[in-house]
Amino acid sequence: RGHPHKCLRAPAALAGPLHGESGRESAASVCARGSQLPRFVASAQGFELTDEGRGPGKLGYVASQPGDSLSLCLPFPAGGAAARSPKVLWLGYLRSYEHMGRVRVSCDGGCSCLATLIDAHDTKDGVSVTDVR
Repeated sequence: RGHPHKCLRAPAALAGPLHGESGRESAASVCARGSQLPRFVASAQGFELTDEGRGPGKLGYVASQPGDSLSLCLPFPAGGAAARSPKVLWLGYLRSYEHMGRVRVSCDGGCSCLATLIDAHDTKDGVSVTDVR
């Protein structure tokens, strides 16, 4: 909603994600889902962490009113080559044929990006799927 948010304290870092069968870690990556998400929330207005009755493996943030906002504060490396490399953020969301809306994603603070609009309402297939942008 155009309000800059500041991280008051850096969130606790998660262990690096494991990739593939070999279990190698990516040194400059953070992966969070489900119960790990709240540690990265700087502010939530109208968003609620819920599984919507689907079970703990389906935990995510949900809002239902226009103007609701969720601000995330992500830990990026402070020094060395990892700090100079481009930052990439992937967001997973539910795309469905009913009860979905749109969200504007933008960057703030120490990074910049082009604002983008994600439309999670998709009537062409008549299914609900997790999508990533």
